[in-house]
Amino acid sequence: MKHVVSTNKIYFFGFLLASAALLFDAYLQFYLTLPTCNLVYLERIILFVTVLAFLAGSLYHHTAASNRVFSLSSLLISLIGVGTALRHAWIQYFPQSQSFNLNPGNYTSKFTYISQWIQSTYSGTIACSQPQWSGYGITLTEWTFLLFIFLSVLALSQLRHKF
Repeated sequence: MKHVVSTNKIYFFGFLLASAALLFDAYLQFYLTLPTCNLVYLERIILFVTVLAFLAGSLYHHTAASNRVFSLSSLLISLIGVGTALRHAWIQYFPQSQSFNLNPGNYTSKFTYISQWIQSTYSGTIACSQPQWSGYGITLTEWTFLLFIFLSVLALSQLRHKF
């Protein structure tokens, strides 16, 4: 007989994993007093929204339609996190002098403050180009990238779940 893990348990596992990553990040910043940059703050915001999406998925009684909504929203948020962590890794490997710039010119002057903050955040700073912590030879940014990839795979597996 085939043993299938319930959808709620998989969402709860994603919630626990992302929550543990947020707690570890807080430990690094507040206890070890590692400096952070704007990209790290943006990654934390995305991770927090991912935590909320996985928590909502773990608490809700699933039907085929609701599972599709939860898995697509979790997947979309996780993929945004993948892109953000990838951009942060790009800045670390290719510092500002060598990095290609995402500044589209004067077009951003028409946007609101939040979009200007996001655009300036993605262009990176010197603080973002210096890795502050690494474990097993992998920087914290790369661990965050791997975490978002894993959360995307979890969400994608739930999208393929049959009811």
